Amino acid sequence: MSEYRYERLAASGEMTEAGKAFLRAVRMGFHETAASDEHLARWWGTGCADGQRMLAAYAPGREHGLPADFPVATLASFDATLNTGNGNLAKADFISDVTVRPTHRRRGLMRELVTRDLADAAERGLAFATLTASEGAIYGRFGFGVATRRESIEVQTDSRFRLRERVAERVEFADPRKLEDVYRQVCDQFHAQQTGSHARPAFYWPMFTGEWDWEKSGPNNDLRAVLHYDAAGGVDGFAIFTHVDDEDVVKLHELVATNPEAELGLWQLLGDLDLVEKVKYPKSYAGAILPHALVDPRVVKVTGSTDAIWLRVLDAASALRQRGFDHEGELVLGVDDPLGFASGNYRIEAADGRVEVARTDAEPDAVIDIEGLGSIYFGLSSPLDLAAVGRVRGEQDAVRSFTRLFQTDRLPQSLSLF
Repeated sequence: MSEYRYERLAASGEMTEAGKAFLRAVRMGFHETAASDEHLARWWGTGCADGQRMLAAYAPGREHGLPADFPVATLASFDATLNTGNGNLAKADFISDVTVRPTHRRRGLMRELVTRDLADAAERGLAFATLTASEGAIYGRFGFGVATRRESIEVQTDSRFRLRERVAERVEFADPRKLEDVYRQVCDQFHAQQTGSHARPAFYWPMFTGEWDWEKSGPNNDLRAVLHYDAAGGVDGFAIFTHVDDEDVVKLHELVATNPEAELGLWQLLGDLDLVEKVKYPKSYAGAILPHALVDPRVVKVTGSTDAIWLRVLDAASALRQRGFDHEGELVLGVDDPLGFASGNYRIEAADGRVEVARTDAEPDAVIDIEGLGSIYFGLSSPLDLAAVGRVRGEQDAVRSFTRLFQTDRLPQSLSLF
């Protein structure tokens, strides 16, 4: 009999002692300092707003050690939507707060928690699970593939910063504390139109307004907010930033725009700030339009690139039916899934803006592993590239057809981490 016991908790109502221990275990797992009761209460409140589920593993305690009711492994999840293309928002299982205490690693605890959560999501009829990863080598074994990426950039905003054409100056500073509804409206609009976008968890809103900084465990009075307005006077973008003390640098925390004019209008304002020589932004994306709009594109320097969202397909037929295809074609696709959720052969027919998907016994034209399906789903990766390393199998002509069918007009983008 296993020495471990597993319990499910739910974020609802007043925070329980079990809930407090769970949150403290998560913070310890990510090497964060012990949090105040207020911090934990706020964290619990955002979990309640998301309908968060918690799964914890417990082990017998030892004298002088942490008590038996302090989890040795944790996983949290909640249901929210992701944009699968052409404006379709699909419900998915969002996984977060996965930790294992160092003293209990390599004992199958993470596998137990993750597979339990995936099985539960599949039983609820969800076609997707998704997460952001603190380490890159962990989640491929559970069938997750990198589905979106992000870039850290530095933008020189000295005399070299100049747009090829200045856009209409429709920007205004605003009080961040009064903008939660505006932030939500703009983020919802972005989410509805951007392939690969993931809905914002509730912890973002107090962070955006400055009501609560999760790193500082207190209010953030240093935030500055700028809004961009469309021609009719509605807000269609915002930027949130702080000035770095003793440096001519602005740290851009968030820039959300629902159209290119709003995106460039916000960058134009950032480039015009007095006493600022550089803007650092860790949440840009491959395919960003800013370099194309500049007279000197070298003022934008990519300082880092990393995975952002990982996607796991649980129901291949449902996932493929919900995908927005930018190109037409027909293909029998085989999916290899060691965990068994999505294995099978699927006939895909995309034409006239519609897609039909059905299981079939026909021989597949191409076969992809389940990680690869997550990576090509939003259009980030190419089946041809995966074929080059053995993760897609098929005749070259079939793989080329597969690649054309799954190619997207623009790269995916998600602003959420969770």
